[in-house]
Amino acid sequence: MDVQSAEPGSDPDRLRGRELDAVAARIGPRFLRRDLRGRAGAYLRALALGGGGAGRGGVRALAAAAGEATPAGFRHLLDRARWDADALRDDLREYVVERLADPAGEATLIAGEVRFPKRGIKSAGATRRRSPTTGRVETCQTAVFLAYRTARGCALIDRALCLPEEWATDPARRVAVGAPDTRIYARIGVLAPADSSALARTMIRRALQAGVPCDRVAADEPCGRNLWNFASGRGLGHVVAVPRTQKLFAPDFATTTAEDHLETAEAGGGVGWESFPETSGDGRPVRWAALRYGRSSQVVGKPPKRHGLLVREDAEPGAETARRSYFLTRPPEDASLRTLVEAAGGLDAFRRTVAGARREAGLDAYEVRSGDGWHRHVTLSMLAHAALTVARVAPEAPPPDRVLR
Repeated sequence: MDVQSAEPGSDPDRLRGRELDAVAARIGPRFLRRDLRGRAGAYLRALALGGGGAGRGGVRALAAAAGEATPAGFRHLLDRARWDADALRDDLREYVVERLADPAGEATLIAGEVRFPKRGIKSAGATRRRSPTTGRVETCQTAVFLAYRTARGCALIDRALCLPEEWATDPARRVAVGAPDTRIYARIGVLAPADSSALARTMIRRALQAGVPCDRVAADEPCGRNLWNFASGRGLGHVVAVPRTQKLFAPDFATTTAEDHLETAEAGGGVGWESFPETSGDGRPVRWAALRYGRSSQVVGKPPKRHGLLVREDAEPGAETARRSYFLTRPPEDASLRTLVEAAGGLDAFRRTVAGARREAGLDAYEVRSGDGWHRHVTLSMLAHAALTVARVAPEAPPPDRVLR
């Protein structure tokens, strides 16, 4: 099998090709057969070196980009070949941490929900939902991704399909398309579908157990429910997007909502808004404010942290009122507002990373219907995009101390 590599040209071309070759060699032992090893490497290169464009044409275009006579080999790789996508995920996580970890800085694990529009309802987990990509209610697959972010860069390291109730509670339907059983115990003896927040906690727990260095976690609204308790119990800081109706508990156990807490503070003149226009991405006016609530807390061996509410206010062109977004935070006692704003920026970094993986590595350009096929394609795409990210931001060889703890 003749695998096409990057043509020698500019330095970026050489770095991308070198990094993809290194990743292909790294995952090679996961494939027992030589032809599968070569085909997996060819799939990575076709996804990455075509700038994601080859993936837009489906497996046939990927096969052509890799020099394959037919797409049968790639279809076999995704559908029927014997290899473990979760083992590859572990290789991905280790690679990203080795190349992007910053011993002198902080690291954040970021969880977010992503939806992939589909044409029919036969793909694993597909159901009718609102697609943030198009803004319409349409057939989508919903997935949760976990990203690792440092000052050096951001890359995806884990993934899982989120099955709606009609799939999670129908074993025959799941088995027919190889969809995983993601149910969890809602209470003793009662299994319930795992929502995005449960999947996010599972992935963060898996990363921590693997020794991924982490100072805080961040999550969007679907993945953030109850994540603050999970993070606080492990001594981690957190920045979690919440709805305006999110309940907050005062030291005297009285309750309020995020929106009411802000309005009460504004009425008393206790809100110090600061502008950070660079956080809008397009120069629009953006203001931020940080408020305390509850008591400070401390985990043995860790510095004390305070519980807070971070608010972002975006001035929408032509709108009478600004749009406000709310985040629960648990920073160190001496954290500045800018530090909190930069931490909340992890969610924007996550969205950019997912968009980059779609655009550059065909994250959403798959034709498979099975759950196994989805995890295989997506994991290979994440590897390809991680290699491109490393080639851009950290192309040098990692120092010996940049490893999993």
